[in-house]
Amino acid sequence: MASITEIFITSADIAKYMRETSDFSEQIKNRAIESKEIINTTSSVLDNYVASIEESVNKVNALALNATIEAARA
Repeated sequence: MASITEIFITSADIAKYMRETSDFSEQIKNRAIESKEIINTTSSVLDNYVASIEESVNKVNALALNATIEAARA
């Protein structure tokens, strides 16, 4: 049977391990939050690029349509 000292040491070790695990979990959570923020920022930037490209494509299409109409008139 375990002595009181052995039980106390084992309990202290378990408590220490639990604190370390909790600290590590907190770090993982914080990194996940940071990663999410980076992903959101990157997504927003990419959305702006896509919108800009779509605007350019629409302008080019309008110019091509106008050129086709002018060519048909000539």
